[in-house]
Amino acid sequence: MELAHSLTFNENAHKSMPTATRDLFLYEWLKFLGKVLPGLDKKEIKQCQERLEKQLLSLISVPQSSAIQKSLGETAALLFNVGETFGLYAFIESCNERLRVKDDTVNNVKIKICVINVFFGMYATLGRMMGNTFADTIQMLLRNTKSNDGDLRSSSLLCLGAIMASLGAMCTSYHRDVYKTAKSFHSDKSMNVRISAMKLLESLIPNASNVVSADVENLVTVCCKALESSNYDVRLAVSSVLSRLLVSMLPPSKTMTFNTLSNAPIPKQMTSNQSTKKLSTEDCFGILASCFFKASSASVRVGIVESYIAFFDALGKHWVEKHVKFIVNHTLTLLDNPKMLSSHIEAVYCRRSVNFILSHVINQIIGEKSQNEAAKELIKILAGRMQHVNVDATEQVVTITQHVIICILNQVSSLVSLQGSSISVFFTEHATGAVNTVVSSLLYPASAVSLAAAWCLRCIVIAVPAQLTVLIDTTQEKIEAAKNNPESLVGYSNALTAILGAVPLAELGVPSIKAKNAFSIAEDLLRTASQNSRMSLARTQCGWMIIGALMNLGSITVRHFLSKLLLLWRNAFPRSTKEIETEKTKFDVFNWRVVLEGRAGALCAMESFLQNCSELVSDDVTRRMLAPLECALTMLANLPVNVKASAAQNLKVSAAFFRLRLFLVLGQLPPECYESFITQLIRVLINEFALTDKQSAITTSYLDQVGHKYNSILLGANGTDSDHQEIEEQMLPVNNAISCGTLEHDPVSIYAARKFQKYRFSSPGPLPLGIAVVDSSVSLFSKIFCATAVKHRIKIMQHFVECLKLNKSVKQQSVQINILTVLLSCLKTMAEGKTPIGSQDLQELILTLLLSLLGDPSDIIRCASAECVGRLAQVIADNTFTARISQSCFDKIQLSRDPTIRMGNALTLGFVHRYVGGIGAGQHLSTSISICLALAQDMSNTSVQVWALHSLALITDSGGVMIRSYVEHILALMINLLMTVPSSAKDIHRYIGKCVVSLITILGPELQGNAPQISSIRSSCQLASDFLLGSTNLLVIAEGISCYQQLHLFTPRHAALNSLVNLVCKNLTSSCLVLRQVSCSCLKQLSQRQADQVSQLAAAYFAETREPASAGDTYSSELELEAALFTMLDKEADLTMQNNVKDTILMILNSQAIYKLTGWLTLLRNVLFIATGEEATEQEPKGNEEDEDDDTSFQPVNKETSTTLHQRCNTRAFAVQCVQKIFTLASPTNDVNSKASEIANALSHQSPDGSLLSEAMLSQDGVDPLVTHIQELVRIGFMAATSSYDHLQIEGLKVLEELIKRFSDARDPDFDDQPLLEQYQAQFGAALRPAFLREGSPHVLSKACNLCSIWITSGIATDIVDLRRIHQLLVTSLSKAQNARSSGAGAVFSEVSATSERLAVLKAWADMYYVALGIELKKNGENSEQSGSTSSSLLELVRPELSNLYSMWIEALKEYGLALSHGNVVVSDEVPITVREASWGNLLSSATLYFTAHMLPKAVQDGKIVKRETDDKTYFLDSDLINDIHLLMGLSSVPLSQSAVLQDPLKISFCLKSLVKLLEQPQVAIYVASNETDSKVVELAQILFKVALSCGDIEVLDLLVQSVKALSKCALLNESIKATCNLDDGSLMKVLLEILSCVFTRHVPSLRETLTVSNIRPVKKFKDPSAKLVAATCEIWPNMLSLSHPKHEVALKTASLHMLICALKESCTTNCSANALSALLHCIKSIATSELTFEEKTDEETETENTEEKSGHETKTEEDREMKVKMWTKVLTSTYLSVLDFAENSEECDPSRCLLSFATLTLSFPEKITVNSIILERSVAFLTPLLKSNRSAVKLQHLKVISSLLRSNKKVVAIKFCKPILSSVFAELLEIGEENPDHWLCLKEEIELLILGLPLISEVINGSANVAHESMLYHLLKVLSKIMGVYNNQSQLYLYCIETLKRLSAAYSEQIRSIFAKDPELKESVGTAVKRTVAVGFSPDSAKSKADQPASQAAKQPSIQLKVDFSNFGK
Repeated sequence: MELAHSLTFNENAHKSMPTATRDLFLYEWLKFLGKVLPGLDKKEIKQCQERLEKQLLSLISVPQSSAIQKSLGETAALLFNVGETFGLYAFIESCNERLRVKDDTVNNVKIKICVINVFFGMYATLGRMMGNTFADTIQMLLRNTKSNDGDLRSSSLLCLGAIMASLGAMCTSYHRDVYKTAKSFHSDKSMNVRISAMKLLESLIPNASNVVSADVENLVTVCCKALESSNYDVRLAVSSVLSRLLVSMLPPSKTMTFNTLSNAPIPKQMTSNQSTKKLSTEDCFGILASCFFKASSASVRVGIVESYIAFFDALGKHWVEKHVKFIVNHTLTLLDNPKMLSSHIEAVYCRRSVNFILSHVINQIIGEKSQNEAAKELIKILAGRMQHVNVDATEQVVTITQHVIICILNQVSSLVSLQGSSISVFFTEHATGAVNTVVSSLLYPASAVSLAAAWCLRCIVIAVPAQLTVLIDTTQEKIEAAKNNPESLVGYSNALTAILGAVPLAELGVPSIKAKNAFSIAEDLLRTASQNSRMSLARTQCGWMIIGALMNLGSITVRHFLSKLLLLWRNAFPRSTKEIETEKTKFDVFNWRVVLEGRAGALCAMESFLQNCSELVSDDVTRRMLAPLECALTMLANLPVNVKASAAQNLKVSAAFFRLRLFLVLGQLPPECYESFITQLIRVLINEFALTDKQSAITTSYLDQVGHKYNSILLGANGTDSDHQEIEEQMLPVNNAISCGTLEHDPVSIYAARKFQKYRFSSPGPLPLGIAVVDSSVSLFSKIFCATAVKHRIKIMQHFVECLKLNKSVKQQSVQINILTVLLSCLKTMAEGKTPIGSQDLQELILTLLLSLLGDPSDIIRCASAECVGRLAQVIADNTFTARISQSCFDKIQLSRDPTIRMGNALTLGFVHRYVGGIGAGQHLSTSISICLALAQDMSNTSVQVWALHSLALITDSGGVMIRSYVEHILALMINLLMTVPSSAKDIHRYIGKCVVSLITILGPELQGNAPQISSIRSSCQLASDFLLGSTNLLVIAEGISCYQQLHLFTPRHAALNSLVNLVCKNLTSSCLVLRQVSCSCLKQLSQRQADQVSQLAAAYFAETREPASAGDTYSSELELEAALFTMLDKEADLTMQNNVKDTILMILNSQAIYKLTGWLTLLRNVLFIATGEEATEQEPKGNEEDEDDDTSFQPVNKETSTTLHQRCNTRAFAVQCVQKIFTLASPTNDVNSKASEIANALSHQSPDGSLLSEAMLSQDGVDPLVTHIQELVRIGFMAATSSYDHLQIEGLKVLEELIKRFSDARDPDFDDQPLLEQYQAQFGAALRPAFLREGSPHVLSKACNLCSIWITSGIATDIVDLRRIHQLLVTSLSKAQNARSSGAGAVFSEVSATSERLAVLKAWADMYYVALGIELKKNGENSEQSGSTSSSLLELVRPELSNLYSMWIEALKEYGLALSHGNVVVSDEVPITVREASWGNLLSSATLYFTAHMLPKAVQDGKIVKRETDDKTYFLDSDLINDIHLLMGLSSVPLSQSAVLQDPLKISFCLKSLVKLLEQPQVAIYVASNETDSKVVELAQILFKVALSCGDIEVLDLLVQSVKALSKCALLNESIKATCNLDDGSLMKVLLEILSCVFTRHVPSLRETLTVSNIRPVKKFKDPSAKLVAATCEIWPNMLSLSHPKHEVALKTASLHMLICALKESCTTNCSANALSALLHCIKSIATSELTFEEKTDEETETENTEEKSGHETKTEEDREMKVKMWTKVLTSTYLSVLDFAENSEECDPSRCLLSFATLTLSFPEKITVNSIILERSVAFLTPLLKSNRSAVKLQHLKVISSLLRSNKKVVAIKFCKPILSSVFAELLEIGEENPDHWLCLKEEIELLILGLPLISEVINGSANVAHESMLYHLLKVLSKIMGVYNNQSQLYLYCIETLKRLSAAYSEQIRSIFAKDPELKESVGTAVKRTVAVGFSPDSAKSKADQPASQAAKQPSIQLKVDFSNFGK
C-alpha cells in the first residue's frame, strides 16, 4: 500500500492490483490525502489540483463501495477547502450531470448515491462556498427522492438536510418544497428513509422557521405517524425533531439555556428570529400531552416519552429547575385521561412512562435543592389527591387517581433512595408532613396504592434510619387498632412488612424486641383468622406476609421463634389425604380462597426462611418442612373442579399464587430432598409451562437469562441496551409483557425486593402472575430434570413432541418458546454439573425435536433451537455426534435456498463450536468458517448475513489457537464487508466488530512482532477498527473502540494513544449508553498503564474543544478529564460503569497526586460544593479572629463568579475518599515518591512558575507535601463533616482524623512554639458538634467520639478552656450512654448499633485516660518541676468521670468475655463479637491502668488487702478485687489463644501491656504465684509461647520478653513452682526458655541452621530492632537459668551459650547498637561466672540410707561433681574457641567489637581455660596482627584490651598474653617517624601500655631487671623527645608526654640519670622540651584546661615539679 501514498492517484498501480485489493488501494489513497492536504502549501496543491479534480470525477463516475463514497466526499471538500476554488463550479456541474441521468439501473443508482455522498461532504464542509449551484442540485435531489431504491432516497434526504443546514436563508425559496418532501416520507417502509427524513426536518426547523412555525400541528402529526411501527433509531430521530421544534417555539428567556452536548447544536437563528410565531410553555407541553393521549400504539407512546426526555435535555438544567413544579404537575396529568387506562397492562405502561419522565427530570437533570422542591410539590399533590378521594370515592375517581398516586409515591421513593440520609431534614420537618401523608396513602381503596406507599416508607426508613423504629411502632399500633377493619389491616400490614424487609439494609437496625413483637402480632392474626369470616382473608394474608418479612432479619433473630414457626407451617396444611378429601367436599369458593391464600402465605414464608436463614436449615428442619410441602403438592394435584373452573378471578389468582409459592420453595431445596414425590411434581410443572390447562398464550421470560448475550442483537432488541431501556422493553418482539412489572403483581416484592428490582432507585417490578408462574416452573424443572431417571426423561421428551403437535393454535409459539427454554436450561445445568444426558434414544428424541425447529419462521425459536443443539453437543461430548450435527447443517445450508433454514443451521454451527470448543469440533472448523463466510457475503439477504456473522463471531470467540490459520482470510472478508455494506446495516457492522475483537484476542501478544505477515495482520485489524470508528451509528463506533482497546491491550505501541484518548473523551458524554460503557472501560484500561499520559492527552483534547464560556472554571484545566468523570458518577446509573469511572479516577490520582496536588485538592473541594446557582449549605465557622485571611478563605465560592461542579452525595463521599487516598500517596515514606526526581525533572520543562516542581521536590526531599495545603484539607474535612449525609459526614471526620495524626507534631513556622493545627480549633470543634447534637446515626457519633479523643490527646490544644469545649461533647455522649444502658427502654436502633456507640464512647475515654496517665507517669519519672498544662489539664478532665468509667469499662469487658465463652455471640443481647473487637483492647489497657494505679492502692489503704507475716502471702478480703483480677488477667491472656487475635499485632500489644502491668504489681504477682494457681502460671506461659511462634512484630516480642520477665519473677515467689523447674514437658522452665529461644531464633539469622524451631520466619539481617530485642532478652536470661534444676544446669547453660555466641557474632558483624553487644557480653559473663549447683539429698532421704552405704554414696557424689565440672570446663573452652573462630575467620566482623568480646571472655573465664596452650597460641595470633592495623580505632581498642589485662588481678593471664604483645608495641614505638603522623593518634595508649607493662616485662625477661628497665626507658625517652620536638606545646599529646616524663622520673630517677649520662643528645632534647614547658607555665594538674586557654592567661610561674633537675641542661 506504499504506492497509494502520493498526491495524485497512481492509476497504473491501481490497475496492477488484484481485484480484491483495488478498493483498499483507493481507500488508502483517499485517507492519505485527508492526512496530507491540510499540511501542504497552497502552491504545492495548486500544481496537482487540476489533475486531482479529474481523478476524483473519474472515480465518482463509476460505482464505488459505501466506504469509498464517504471518503470521496470528504476528500473533495477538503481539496477545495485548502486549495483553489477555481474549478469548484465545474466540479459541481459535472456531479449534477451525473445526477440528471434518468437511467435507474443498479450501477447508475450506485453512481448517483456516490455523487450525493460527495455533495453531502462538500456542503457540510464548504457551506456557502458552494455558491448558487444549489438550485440544480436540490431539484435533482428532490427528483431522486422518488426513486424505488431506499438507499438513494435516504442519501438524497440526508444531502438535502446538509444543504439546508449549511446554506440557511440562501435557499429560502426551496424550503417549502423540501419541507413537503420531508413530510411525505414519514411512513416510508424503510426505516433509514424515515430517519433521513426526520434529520431533514430537524435541519429545517432553525433555518426555515417561518415555514415550520406555520405548520406546527401538521408537523407534530407527521412525527406521530412516523412513530407507527418504528424502530428505536426512528423514535430517537422523531424525538429529536419534536424537541427541537418545541424549543424553537418557546419565547426566549434569560434563564433558558440549551444543551450544547446534543448531536445537532441549536443555531443562534432559533432564538434571535423574532418573526417566528411563539407558543407559551403550556401550549408546548400541551402538544406533547395531546400526542401522548392520541397514541394509537406502544411505539407512538414510547416515542412521545422519548420526545419528552429530549425536550427537557434541550431546555437545560436551569430552565427545568425554574419550572420544575409545572413539569411535575403536567407530567402527572398524563395519567388523568381514562382512555390511557383501558386495561391493566396499558395502565402499567402509562405509569412506567410517566415515572420514566419524572425520574429523568428529577434524578438526572436538576440539583439537590430543586429535588427537594420537587419532593415538596409531589407530597403536596399527593395530599390533594388523597383529600379528593376521601371526599369523592367513586369507582372512576379511585381508578384514575390511583395511578397518579402510585407515580407520586414511586417518584418519592426513587428520590429518597438517590439522596439517602441527606434528605432526612425533609422528612423530619413537621411543616411538610411527608411521612404522615405517605402513611395516609396506605388506606387508599386500591391495593396497588397501598403497596406503593409501603414501598415508599421502606425507602424512607433506609435513607433516614431514625424513622425505622418510629414507623414500626406506629404501624404495630395501627394494626392492633385495625384488627376489625380489613382495608386498614392490609394497608398497615403492608407498611410493617415493607419496613421489616428494610431492616437488613438499614445500617443501624432495630431493637430485637421489635421483631419479637411483630411475630407476636402475626401469630395472633393467624390464630384469630378463623374467628371472623369477614376478617379471615385479610388476617391470613397479613399474618403470613409479616412472618415472611421477619425472615429477612436473619438467623440470629429467627431462631428465637423457629419452633413456633414450624408449628404454624404444619398447621397450615392438611395432615393426611383424608383431610384433603374432606376439604374438597366441604369448602366453598370463599373458603377455598382463604385456604389458598393462607397456604400460599405459608409457602412464601418458607421460601423467605430458606433464602435468608440458611444457617438454621438443618436436616431435622428440612424433614419437618417436607411434610407440608408434600401435602401442598397433593392438594394442588387434587384441587376440585369447581376451583379450577371457577369464574371468580380472585380464586384463580389465589390458585396461581399457591402454585408460584410452591415452585419457589421447592427451588430452594435440593431435589434429593423430595425424591418421593418428584414424579408428581414433574407432571404439574409440565402442565404449567406447556399451557395444558390454560387458554391464553403465556411466554416465559427465562430465555434471556439462559441464552447467549449476543442474541439480543440478533433478535432486534436494540433499545434495551440504551438509556431508554425501561420503556423500550415495551417494544420487544416477543413477550413484551415482561416490561410491565409492578408491585401489585406480587406483594411479596415489598420485602423481597432483591429478586424484583431491575433498575437502581426504582420500585420492584414483579412480572405478571402468569409469566411468573411459568418462569418458576421452568426454573424448577431444569433443576430437577438432572435428578430424574433416564426412562422418565424419554417420556418427558415424547410428551414435549406431543405438546408441539397438538398446539396449532395461537399459543403454539408460546409453547414452543417455553419448551425450548426448558430444554436450554436443562442442558445448561447438565453441562455445568457434568451430568450425562442418558441413552441414545433420548439423544435422538431431543435432536430430532430441535432440528425440526431450525427452519421455523420465528427468529426467537430458531435462535433458541440452535443454542439448544450446541448445548446438547456439549453435554453429550462425543465427536461422532458433533460431526453428525455439523454435517447435517452443512447439507441443509447447501441444498436449501430458504433463508430461514440457512439462518438457523448457520447459527447452529456457531453454537456447536461455541459450546464444544475449538478442539472438540476442530475437524469441521474449516468447513464451518467457509460456510459462514460465504453466507456473510450474500448481499441479497441482509438477515442471512447477520445470522452468519453471529455464527462466525461465536466460532472465533471460542476457537482459540485453532482459528489462527484462518485469521487473515476472515479479516479480509471483514474489511470487504465494511467497505461494501451500507452504513445503515448496523447489525452487520456490530457483528463484524465482535469478530475483529475475537481475532485480536486470538493473536494476542503475537501482534507485537515485526514480521511482514504480522505487520499485515496488524494493519488489517487497524483498518477494520478505523472503518468501524468512521460509522455514523454510535453502536458501531462502540465496537470500533472495543477493537482498539483490545489492540492496545496486546500491542500498545501500535495503538495510537492520542487519537484513542480523544475518541474516548469525546464519547464520554454520548447519548448512547453502550458507547459510554465501552468508553469508560477503555479509559480504565488505558489508565492502568499510562494514567499520567492519558490525563495529559485528555487535558489537551478538552483545551482544544472547550468553549470560551467555560474557560473560567474553578477546577484546573489539566484535570478536566477527572472533572468529567466525577460528573459521570452522578448521571450514570449502571454500577459497572460507575466502578470503572471510580477505578479510572483512582489510577490517575495514584500517578498524579505527588506533582498535581494543588489541582487535585481544588477539584475535590469543588466537588464538595453544592451545585452552581444554589446556596452552599455548609457554612464554616471562622477561625481565630486575629487572622482575617484565614477566616475569609473558608467562605463558600461566589456562585456568580464560579462554575462549580454539581455533584450528588455519593459522589461527594467518593471525593472525600480520594482525599484520604492523597494522604497515603503524598506520604514521604510512600514508594510512589521514589520517582519524584524523575517527575521533577520532567516538570521542570513544563512548569515555568515552578509550582508543580516544588510539590514534587517536597516529596522527594522527604518533606510532607501536604504541609502547604493544610488549610485546604481542613476546609474539605469541615465541609464533609458538616454535611447532612451520614456517609459523607463519616468520610469528613476521617479526613480530620488523618490531619491530626499527621500534623499534630508540626509547628507553626510563624510561631515555633505553637502547633500548626492550633489555629484551626474552631473548624475542628464546629465539625464535631453536629454529630453530637443531631439525633440518630450512632455510627457517626462513634466516629466523632474517636476524633474527639484523638484531638484532645494530640497536644494541639493546650488551653484548658479549649480542651473543655471538646471534652464537653464527650461528657454528653457518656451521659447518653449511661442513660441508654440504665433505662434500656425506648431504644431506637438495634443492640448492635447501641453497643457500637457505647463502646466507641468508652474507647474514646479510655484512650484519653491512657494518654493522660502515661504523660503524667513519664513526667513523674523525670522529676520535672514544670507541669505541662496539656497533661495536667487532660488528667483533670478525665478524673471526675473515672469511677463511672471504670465500672463501665469492666462491664464492657465482662460482656466481651461472655461473648468469647459463648462462641462469638452473646445470647442475651445478640451482639456479635465482631462489634466488640475494635474496642476491647483499649478498654482493657485503660481498665488495667486504673486498677493498678487506683484500685489496688485504695484497697491497701482500706485494709481490703492484707499480708500475712508468716509466709508473706497476700490475701484479698474483697471478692470484687479478685473478680477484677481474674477478668483482667483472663482478657489479657485468653484472646491470645485465638488465631484472629494473633494476626493483629495491636491486639497482642494490648494484652501483653495489660499482663505486664498486672504482674508488675506485688499484690497481683504474689496472688498469681500462690499454690492454688500453679497450673495457671504454666498455662499463661504456654499462651505466651504461642504468641512467640505466631507473631514476629518487634514491639510485640519486646512486650513478650517483658511478660516473661514478670512471669519469671512470679515463679520465684512460689517454692512449688521453683521445685518443678525442670525440662519435663509442660514445666514452666521449659516453656519460658522456649519463648526466649523463639525470640533468639527469629532475630538471630545465624541460628537458622544450628537451631530449628517450627513456624518461625527469621529476619534476614540483624539490625537495631533485633539487637534491642536480643539485649532485652539477655537481661532476663541469667535469672531464668537460676531457676533450672541442677541436673539440667550444664545442658541449659550450654544451649544458652550457643545461642548467645551466635547473637554475639551477629552483633560483631553488623553495625547495630553497641547496647546489644554489651548486653550479650554481660549475659555471657554472668553465665560463665555463675557457680555450678549440685543436687543435694533431703534430710528424710539421708536418714533412710544405711550407714554402710553412706561412704559409697559420697564417693559417687564426688565423682558426679567432678564430671559436671569437667563438662562445664569443656563448654567454656568451646565457647572461647567459638569466639576466636568467628573473630579470626570472618572478614565481616568488626575488629573493635571482636577485641571487646575477647577481653570480656578472657577476664571472666577461669584462668585454667584462658592460659590453655591452644587458647593462648590462638589468642596471641589473633591479637598480634590487629596492632598493625591501618585503622586507628582498632589499634586503640587493641591497646585498651591489653591495658585492661594489665590492670586486672589475673597476673598469670597478663604475663602469658602481654609478653609478645608488649614486644610488638615496643617495636611499633621504635618505628615512629614523621612520615606517619596518623599513627601518633595511638601513641598515648601505647605509651600508657608500656608504662603499665614495665614491671611485668622486667619479670618476664631473664636477667637483670635494672638492665631491662634501663633499655626500655631509653627507648621510651627517645620516643617522648621526638614527639615533644614535633608537636607544639599547645597539643594534648605534648602535655601527655610531659606527664609521662614526670611519672618516669618519679619511678626510675636513677635509671634516667644513667641514660642521660650515656646519651647527651637525648638529655639535650628532653631538656629543651622541658624548658619550653616551664617558659609557658603549664601545670600538669591543669594541663588540659591550660591548653584550652589563651597564652595571655597562662600562669606566671611554672608549676611542674620534677624529681630530676633539668635546670642545668644546655649550659
